[in-house]
Amino acid sequence: MVMVCTNNVRSLSRALNIFFLSFIIQACGGGGGGSLVDPTPTPGASAPTPTPAITGTPIPNPTGDFTISGNITFDMIPHLSNGGLDYNNINVSPIRGATVQLLNSDNTVVAQTSSDAMGNYSLGVTMNTNVRVRVLAALQRFGSGPSWDFRVTDNTQGNALYAMDGGLQSSGTSGSTRNLHASSGWDGASYSGERVSAPFAILDAVYEAVQTVLDVAPQTDFVASELRWSVNNIAVSGNLEQGLIGTSFYSTNLNSMYILGDENNDTDEHDKSVIQHEWGHYLEDNLSRSDSIGGMHTFNDSLDMRLVFGEGFANAFSGIVSNQEFYSDSRGNSQQLGFRFSLEENTFNNNPNAPPGWFNENSIGKIVFDLADANDDGVDSLSLGFGPIYQALSSSEYINNSALTSIYLFIETLKSNSDANVQAAIDTLVQNEQIFGTDRYGTNETNDGPGVMSLVLPIYSVLTVGSTINVCTNNRQNEFNGVDVRRFIRVEIPSAGIYRFSAETTVGTGNRNPTMRLIRNGNFVGIFNNSTSSSEAGNVSLSAGEHIIEVFDELNVDGDDGGGSACFDIRVANA
Repeated sequence: MVMVCTNNVRSLSRALNIFFLSFIIQACGGGGGGSLVDPTPTPGASAPTPTPAITGTPIPNPTGDFTISGNITFDMIPHLSNGGLDYNNINVSPIRGATVQLLNSDNTVVAQTSSDAMGNYSLGVTMNTNVRVRVLAALQRFGSGPSWDFRVTDNTQGNALYAMDGGLQSSGTSGSTRNLHASSGWDGASYSGERVSAPFAILDAVYEAVQTVLDVAPQTDFVASELRWSVNNIAVSGNLEQGLIGTSFYSTNLNSMYILGDENNDTDEHDKSVIQHEWGHYLEDNLSRSDSIGGMHTFNDSLDMRLVFGEGFANAFSGIVSNQEFYSDSRGNSQQLGFRFSLEENTFNNNPNAPPGWFNENSIGKIVFDLADANDDGVDSLSLGFGPIYQALSSSEYINNSALTSIYLFIETLKSNSDANVQAAIDTLVQNEQIFGTDRYGTNETNDGPGVMSLVLPIYSVLTVGSTINVCTNNRQNEFNGVDVRRFIRVEIPSAGIYRFSAETTVGTGNRNPTMRLIRNGNFVGIFNNSTSSSEAGNVSLSAGEHIIEVFDELNVDGDDGGGSACFDIRVANA
């Protein structure tokens, strides 16, 4: 016999590396004559011990005498038309793919499984055993074949893993149901309760992203990563462990995503677009390739082609994953403000400082989204889905290419696996965003950016060993990552050996300081950056093949006022 009950539990504790949130248990197990067991923990009781699942070791689910099963859910908060959160229409949604464990009275994991696409789980158990159900804010699959390990952790609590625990109660003498629900904590005016749903909302956004990749590449082995969220994560830069994260972002060095959570300032846990955007950067970093230099960026900027491709792709990826045209991001008092824009329309192209083009992240996002989505409108006649896009981005042709990552390399790779009709439709879509380069190098590009930007074309200059070429840079658009800050030069190294690279200032006031970075298939193989003003030189041992020289003036990337137009003679010769 199973008796249904509802009990509120108000405990927030931490044990070693698990961070527990309060929860609502919606049903409790029966048995033993049908007596009702109160699942509320004893006040002051010690928190459960971390489970072996966190180490990545799968625990088999024993058959047992019968099963404990149930449904696990969380409060999903949708968005208003302005991008703010709509607390009046909270949806109860299943917690999909999460690790679900059964612990005995010694806090030992005795069974483990994952919830299905409807939030259902089932665990084998022996009769008359005191057990509790635990839901980890983690998507985990280990062993042979496709695998993944994504965890939502608290960066202000030693990266402790979030978990939701049910009460300890007897399994009884027959099967039972135990449902757990993660509530939002919103009381109609503020977050007066624990925000239990937040880690599971983040997890659900990742579930959709992982599933999108598995749908087109079912054998994918994902690199483990964390999504670090805290109610203390605020839009102020500083110590990450104190929550001073500045903005939601993906860290390549840490292979982790940091997510804002400061109430009445900027929260992102229910901003699926933001989370899936950052996971798009994870995809580029771990399953594809990204040469992005990072830095501040907005739709009103004309920026480095590597940066705008990464940001535009990530925007489009969020829409592809969630099957939503609109990108939404909440902020402000009571999370009622925010912004929202359509991935189908480049609504920012009327800004004279950010016209459409290869330097505009919204142009890139619109192209990638239109390639995939099923809505054919305007010049968009394609509905390729995510498969061909992922195939291009994950191909060796793309990852190991000598050209830098950009819309040009992506489109050339995509077209190489398409028939003539699709190729023509891709060209139409790209050219509608005023992008005209005809190969991975942007050859024949005529869009020279906002205003008179003669310094930005050609996309790549060509230099041969033993010769000299003059290139010019500026910072009229943005310091550090503006479209005119860095110039690219292709140089073919004919044979392995030691080569000398040099840069001499020919135009520019003040103490100009040229810097050269040498790139081979997306990897830095040489950096020339001494303290000598006006010139730069150095020797480097290279293998044969094409290399890319990136040239810029330190005064245009240092974040200080000054800099501006500067030109340099670039030379490469046998050492």
